[in-house]
Amino acid sequence: MVSQIKVENEEQTEDTNSNGGSFAEMATHSQAKIQSPERDRKEMRRKFSQGLRKAMGPVEHEPCFQDDPRYTEEELKAKEEQDDVERLDNTLWCRCDYCIPLPSTEESVCCREIPRLKEHFNREITCITQIQDIHNTCLDAKLLDYMVRYRGKVTKDKYTKQYPQIMRKAAYRAFILWIHKFFPLKHCTPIPACIVSLVRKQFPYPPNRMLGLTGLMDYPAIDMALDG
Repeated sequence: MVSQIKVENEEQTEDTNSNGGSFAEMATHSQAKIQSPERDRKEMRRKFSQGLRKAMGPVEHEPCFQDDPRYTEEELKAKEEQDDVERLDNTLWCRCDYCIPLPSTEESVCCREIPRLKEHFNREITCITQIQDIHNTCLDAKLLDYMVRYRGKVTKDKYTKQYPQIMRKAAYRAFILWIHKFFPLKHCTPIPACIVSLVRKQFPYPPNRMLGLTGLMDYPAIDMALDG
């Protein structure tokens, strides 16, 4: 009887070990199936990369943009001069639709080209001249008149004879203050051609003005502001 029980226990142990082994094999097989797709994807990527390199050939020393033109220093200088000439006697460079032609390339600048002014533009404001604060600050004749008198650099006689030019200078100066909050001694933001147009319309010269050293005449707005 004892021997029979011992034999039955041994048979059960063998069955348990046999089942355990099969369970382990099943788990290993399942894990292999899970890992297999990942290995397949890696292998596909590797073969694709190899095929791409083979088709393109060696690219270690090839330029990224093979069609980009290459200029010498002389060609670049000539190109810059050509770009400057293209800004004269036209407003093709204007992006706000309010600029006017000016006699030099330094003056031929649109407000939308000036990085410091970009924060003011949106769907409704496409030109700096459309901002009401510009009109309140830079075109208010009473405010500009007070600024001129306060500075005390203009005599009464000069103020009377050169009023439009003096007011233009004050308007340009007010625009610089509007941008920088203070008047910088160096690196002033260019005064865009649209602002020049607005100021000239606000303070026009009389039709019978004299031209020359003693008459009313304009020069670059930034210089007029510094001279104001």
